[in-house]
Amino acid sequence: INLNKEKFFGQNHQKDRFTLYYFKGNGRGAIIRGILSYAGVNFENILVEKEWAELKKNTTLFEFGQMPILIHNEKILSQSKPIFIYLARLFNIYGKTIDDQYQIDSLLSSYDDVLKTYIPVFFPRTEDEKNNEEKNKNEYAKELRRFFGIYEKRYKKLGKGKYFLWDYFSLADVYLTINMNVFANNR
Repeated sequence: INLNKEKFFGQNHQKDRFTLYYFKGNGRGAIIRGILSYAGVNFENILVEKEWAELKKNTTLFEFGQMPILIHNEKILSQSKPIFIYLARLFNIYGKTIDDQYQIDSLLSSYDDVLKTYIPVFFPRTEDEKNNEEKNKNEYAKELRRFFGIYEKRYKKLGKGKYFLWDYFSLADVYLTINMNVFANNR
């Protein structure tokens, strides 16, 4: 897409500093990376691995003891959904109307529902989850098909435009593109 980024994204954020802390995998950090990449801003992508146990003791940076954390200039942002929305507002991809924003928020909230069946398959924690691998995989596949069906039905209901919200690229497109790929490819 050939865009006048300053016009599309509002003010120019090329000189802003963005630092993302997240694990090496995709997860919630992938959406933040996707938004920042789409906006064309440079950002530092700090991939956290073994040092996480020590890092999360820093309660100034990791207020809730969780990631992702995004630092925008000097501002520390926590909790993934508010970060998604913050960036979407910053880069003018949060929808044109309150109805658009509802559609985006609804999609973002569905992520936690999908994770309920994703986590037992890919990150089993309890003995029950570890001992019922096949059952968990089947439940996950069934739930994934259900959610993809919901997304498709909603897209059709909204008018089947070029993007999820008709002719307007938004956070919904970032969310769906990244998460459908992550969930479908089990990464």
